[in-house]
Amino acid sequence: MLKASNRTIAEFQRGSVGDDEHIFVHGADPQLGLIDEADGGDGTKWPEELRLLKMAVSAVNNMTPRPKFLFLNGDLVNALPGIGSHKLAQEKDLIEVINTSEVPVLVSCGNHDIGNTPTDETVDHFTSLFGDDYYSFDIGNTFYVVLNSQYFYNTTAMKSRAADQMNWLERQLNSAKSAEYDRTIVFMHIPPFTTSPDEEDGIFNHPRAQRKALLEKFANSGVQYVFAGHYHRNSGGFWQNPATPGDSGDASNKVEVVVSSAIGKQIGDDKSGLRVVSITKDKVDHEYFAFEEFPGRFDRKTTG
Repeated sequence: MLKASNRTIAEFQRGSVGDDEHIFVHGADPQLGLIDEADGGDGTKWPEELRLLKMAVSAVNNMTPRPKFLFLNGDLVNALPGIGSHKLAQEKDLIEVINTSEVPVLVSCGNHDIGNTPTDETVDHFTSLFGDDYYSFDIGNTFYVVLNSQYFYNTTAMKSRAADQMNWLERQLNSAKSAEYDRTIVFMHIPPFTTSPDEEDGIFNHPRAQRKALLEKFANSGVQYVFAGHYHRNSGGFWQNPATPGDSGDASNKVEVVVSSAIGKQIGDDKSGLRVVSITKDKVDHEYFAFEEFPGRFDRKTTG
């Protein structure tokens, strides 16, 4: 596992990784303990999630070509802060499994990791184990931004940290635009929306007031993709600023929100799996694979 420090990943800085064309793997919501809880238990057992997480790591380890990284997009465990040894045991087991990956593993925090109403204490606990809660890095000519989505969803006790992240994000997006990257890709646990930018507020998306402002900022700054989890189903859609109505063919004004289903517990009809994302000079392709259908070899120009 690579831990972000000083808001970046030292191993992934411009010039240190020169492959403009590459593959990464997107996974979400291993959420150790949720299956037991959903089946009527108390969430203190998680053998099935461990089995599925091991399948995820094995699938990535056996990929050809080797992906640059595996990204786990939040809700790493199910126990909310305050559970004590229960949560600590889940985190310990999760870290043991992801440390068997032969591919660098990067993470973001979800609401179950830092709480639905995060505090300094819960965020500090997360960062002590997994590194910074928001950060950026680049591979070739693609710029990646990882955000703490709880700062957009509920900032009751975290207004200062939320403001810090927004100011940092503004600087990062301006810098990326000036540097003329081919694209910027954002990771955040809770998606801005699940199917439509105009959908009603709910537990699976951002409140509409913050959603609209954030998507406008993304579109104006060259963000083309937002990868998220949280929904435990595959979903997504597109946002395009009203200033550029219709499909002008200019991808820099359009943002695709890509929601990947869970490594762990499913809510809909999808199966546990991972999304493979292929980056080439001119486009980004992505496709979700259930573990039992996961191919070992990928052509980065035809994935999706």
